[in-house]
Amino acid sequence: MATLVQSIWDSDGGADPAAITITEPTEGNLLLAVVTERSGGSAANHVLSDITGWTHTIQETTESGNGSYRRSFSVFWKIAGASEGTSLSADDGTSNNKWLTFLEYELEAGEDQFDLLESASNDNGVTSNATSLATGTTATVSGTEFLEFAVLIARRSGHTQAWTTSYTNGLAVDDDNGIGSNAMFQGAGSDGDDTTEEAKSSTISITGNDTNNSGLNAAILVFSLISAAGGLSIPIAAYHYNQMGRE
Repeated sequence: MATLVQSIWDSDGGADPAAITITEPTEGNLLLAVVTERSGGSAANHVLSDITGWTHTIQETTESGNGSYRRSFSVFWKIAGASEGTSLSADDGTSNNKWLTFLEYELEAGEDQFDLLESASNDNGVTSNATSLATGTTATVSGTEFLEFAVLIARRSGHTQAWTTSYTNGLAVDDDNGIGSNAMFQGAGSDGDDTTEEAKSSTISITGNDTNNSGLNAAILVFSLISAAGGLSIPIAAYHYNQMGRE
């Protein structure tokens, strides 16, 4: 199963831009970045700097006349190159506060790729104090082994108690970040030992002393860990027979 190597959280209370220091990733590993912004900017404007070459897969923006609910949410991914550096920052062109989580996953024996197959996302809009949200459901995936990565973000309001997440459908908690009042919470979980060809989803729940929030977003990304068998499109024996007949 693919395993988590490192998870780093921007813990400075929402800087502009969000910036973190990481351990330099290993070439070939899967890199994921979760970006949130609390004051109504557009997720389409989220960009990552210092490490380049990201695919901006999830983009969700909640705008509301009531400023208590507005937020933006993104998930980026890439495969680490030979030299990626030790810093990462996130911005959207505004002076609004942002938050950033970086995660790195590595393959284990018998696995040979990180190939994004499907993704889905969900937004509960202007709902207050919800304690769970489904990620949405992907199309059916084909393959022999998968890494499912799911994330929940919450626009926190008023309180500083720590939260934790739980996931359905076999996903285990990889990280929970964000304790500050009037900030953003980011929780991530994964299942790197899944072999079932089906549509993928998870419901993510928040637990803690006080789940005061003004809106949740959730998403799931499904990666294939083993490539399909390559080679000739006809059996080897038939290929040799045909070649001999032509000689």
